[in-house]
Formats: sequence, C-alpha cells, structure tokens
Amino acid sequence: MDIIGTLKLEHFQILGLLSEIKVHGANSEKSKDSLEQLRGVLIGHLKKEDQYIYPNLNDSGDNQQVAIDFKKEMQEISELIFDFYEKYVDKPLVGEDFSREFDAIVKAIHKRIIKEENSLYPLYDSQGK
Repeated sequence: MDIIGTLKLEHFQILGLLSEIKVHGANSEKSKDSLEQLRGVLIGHLKKEDQYIYPNLNDSGDNQQVAIDFKKEMQEISELIFDFYEKYVDKPLVGEDFSREFDAIVKAIHKRIIKEENSLYPLYDSQGK
C-alpha cells in the first residue's frame, strides 16, 4: 500500500477509536484501552507525515509554504492532544473538563483529517511521489 493509502487507513482507525470512546463512555475500560490505542496510532501517523509528506512538499519550492503551514498546524493540534493525555493519564476520564477537552480534540482531529484528505494528500499525489 502506498503512503497515502496507509495514512487514510490510519484516519479510519483514528475515527473508529474516537467513536468507541464516545459509545462506551469515557470511564469504561474499553475507552481507556481505545484512548491508549489512539495515542499509538496518532504517534505513528505523525511520524509518517513527518518522514514522507512534509519533506517531499518542502523539496518543491511551490509547495514549501503549504508544507510549513500544515506542519505548524499539526504541531498545535499535537500539543493539544498530548497535553490532554498528560492531564488524564492517571485520572478518571469523567467530568465536565474531560468532556469539553475531549470534544475539542475530536473536532480538531475531524477538521484536520478533512484538510489532509482534501488538500494535503492530493497536493502530495500531484507531485507523482
């Protein structure tokens, strides 16, 4: 499978894990497991983008700023996500703060996936990589 196919499959996995957490309730053991799985998938996904997508776009003068902007935005989202993990690593996954922060992460991830699949990946593909 090519890198874009792999990244899109990971998007599917990410959305599935987010859905499982919502369905099973934040404080269930299944949700805790899904949250930990999500962390691993996100880390692997970010590494692949850093290794394959951004360097190739940076090589093209026309797309260099796009790559910089996408990478910067992803770093901001990553900080939000990993701050969330740090905050709730050993705490119950309940409460108004958890719900608000989790919903913010879900929205940020959904928005980012749409941008990647509609803009970033087609741009990468247009370079014939």
